Amino acid sequence: MADLGCASGPNTLLLVSEVIKAVHKLSRELGQECPELQVFLNDLPGNDFNNVFTSIQGFKENMKKEMGEPNSEPPLMISIVGVPGSFYDRLFLTDSLHFIHSSYSLHWRSRVPQGLEENKGNIYLTSSSPPGVLEAYCKQFQTDFSSFLKFRSQELVTGGRMVLTIPARRGEQHSEKECCYLLMSMALNQMATEVHIYIYILKENNQIKSVSYCHLLYRSLQCRD
Repeated sequence: MADLGCASGPNTLLLVSEVIKAVHKLSRELGQECPELQVFLNDLPGNDFNNVFTSIQGFKENMKKEMGEPNSEPPLMISIVGVPGSFYDRLFLTDSLHFIHSSYSLHWRSRVPQGLEENKGNIYLTSSSPPGVLEAYCKQFQTDFSSFLKFRSQELVTGGRMVLTIPARRGEQHSEKECCYLLMSMALNQMATEVHIYIYILKENNQIKSVSYCHLLYRSLQCRD
């Protein structure tokens, strides 16, 4: 199985624990031994996989206690592997996965959509965004999600399952009130005019350099206005 967009935090191994408990319970009910399980944890290369790996031993001990077997060998043989990379690319061998899971990750795009020059002063879709901006985001989503489904269809065995949790808006308007990006955009504009902060500028060669004054951010926002 694979968890795509696993991140690094207290809930990283939550899915793994639920799967272990479900398999353990079903195996007992059927009077069978627990099968071995291999788990692939995927996220971008910048994810803190070291933090995840250092938590695995404690995770296994907690699982034994939760299932009432603190002094036994692990009731389920499980191998946890980190797989850095974008899930919009091919990640796994053909027909190598029985279950794929991704929660609150697929709303992130593989790249900034083209054609956002008209979205002046905004960092995302707002009520002031022209129709072309919405079309640009939709086109990028279609490209990304099509790639995602294409590659997962190659990696998933026949009869396998995939569970995807994707956030969505409640209505047809793309500038719903529950979205925080308008407030974030306003805050960034205000910060750029009032305070000196450290910001990160992503160069075209994907190298990130620290800049001590935010007047560059302010100037970039002015250019977009």
